[in-house]
Amino acid sequence: MRNITKLDIEFDIDLLRQGLSEILRICAWHPDHNQIGLTHALGAGAVGAWHDATGSLVYSWGDDAFDADGQLKRRSVRRHESEFVTFVPEFDHTIWRTVYDTLCQRYKLGRVRLMQSKPKTCLSWHTDQEQRIHIPLVTNLGARLVIEDDAHHLPADGSVYLADTRLYHTAFNSGLEPRIHLVACVLGDNFANH
Repeated sequence: MRNITKLDIEFDIDLLRQGLSEILRICAWHPDHNQIGLTHALGAGAVGAWHDATGSLVYSWGDDAFDADGQLKRRSVRRHESEFVTFVPEFDHTIWRTVYDTLCQRYKLGRVRLMQSKPKTCLSWHTDQEQRIHIPLVTNLGARLVIEDDAHHLPADGSVYLADTRLYHTAFNSGLEPRIHLVACVLGDNFANH
């Protein structure tokens, strides 16, 4: 797949889905962003920190949202990805702590989130500052990650993918069921944590 690499890391999809159910018993999806943060920013350790990692960039909207070349303008930065280094303690007993620790052995991570795309939805066409790790948990054939001109369906089988989201991309769910991925921001060019 162009701009997406399947990594040599794999998890048991049944354990991941069980972990998702455990988290959903602790908290709900963020009402505006359909996300649950597994990490939060330093100093944000209050109860409910799982909604702290819903967004680091604020984009312009409306008639002046795009520049002369048709590119979406970034308006401001709320927090840098490198601030999201604390794993939410309420989730320490779940499989997600093991997933996080495993990924941190190989990559320096920023925000790590569970992200839900409801049926018949699409994200804006945008770029990120860094690449993203994706672990599909729940999906359907109508759910696609589009990077530049290529649309990819990532199966929910425990596989782990690195997507170059520094390029223009979007994700859409044209199916009738939700699409849920773990998405982790990878910091730095060499990706080495040590």
